[in-house]
Amino acid sequence: MFGVAGSEPGFFTLSGELDMAVEDQLRTALSGAGDHDARGIILDVSDLTFMDSRGLSVILETAAALQAPAQLVLRNPRESVRRLFEICLPTGHPRLRIEPAETAVPAQAEA
Repeated sequence: MFGVAGSEPGFFTLSGELDMAVEDQLRTALSGAGDHDARGIILDVSDLTFMDSRGLSVILETAAALQAPAQLVLRNPRESVRRLFEICLPTGHPRLRIEPAETAVPAQAEA
């Protein structure tokens, strides 16, 4: 099951499986999202468990439609989603930035 929620302009949370069955749902949700903020669009994909080439295509179409200097930011992708972008876009995309999950700093033992 796929879900897309927008809590504020330009910020969306994606969850579940993004594939050809739901690509139009994402396309509709993102349509015009970058028009209101010169910074672009942020997609929190930490709860996205699967993405196929059709989902990748929607994200790239959305990124390509943004006007410079705006970017589409994928925040906190799981390993499988991050790898899809690495394999399909080995040199990156000028309007797309991937922000990995923040690595937790281990607590130091008290002396």
